[in-house]
Amino acid sequence: MQTPTAEIKSTPSPVKRPRWQFTLRTILLLTAAVGVWTAVIVNRREIPQLEQRIKAMRLLARELDIKDPNKIAVVKCQELWYDDNEWKIYLPEGKFQVSLATQEVDAQDLAPPSKSAPLPAGTFRLSIAQEKQGKDWRIRVLKNGQEFITVDEPATWHPGHGSSGGGAYSTTEQMNSSEPLVLFRRRFMQPVSATSSQTPNGPCAGVLLWIEPVK
Repeated sequence: MQTPTAEIKSTPSPVKRPRWQFTLRTILLLTAAVGVWTAVIVNRREIPQLEQRIKAMRLLARELDIKDPNKIAVVKCQELWYDDNEWKIYLPEGKFQVSLATQEVDAQDLAPPSKSAPLPAGTFRLSIAQEKQGKDWRIRVLKNGQEFITVDEPATWHPGHGSSGGGAYSTTEQMNSSEPLVLFRRRFMQPVSATSSQTPNGPCAGVLLWIEPVK
């Protein structure tokens, strides 16, 4: 009689897994983290360049920037044609007037005004135009496109020998409301010989436009 032999079943040896094992979820989280940090690094490098470009674009747009509401703010609008002179202006609370002078225009100081008109506080546009009316001249100041001040001068006022000066504030600026705001200063040249002209050293005919507080 034979003794039955026991069947010995061999158990498979455990599979050796790699020491570092990543699931799909872990891989996706790592990919997202790498993407976020890459974007942060790129943005830190690009933001200063974009800020410089935005600053340059603001200069081209010539926007009126009012940081202190207690001060005057002004910027000259972009010229759309030759001798186009228009400004965006903000005046704080108070009494102001705009003055136009066409005689005795000095290189630095103000001049006796030919005409003046009151200006209310707030934001508005102011422009000036020098036009030929037949043989004579007409100087017009417009507020928000509407005629505000008009001064007429004879043909001899501007003999056509050239001029110096023009509009100011091509970039937005703010200043104390107690000081005069000179927007436009132009002085006409006078002949010094048969072939040359120059701007006089003293006051002469021209155009001077400014805003000042009413005291």
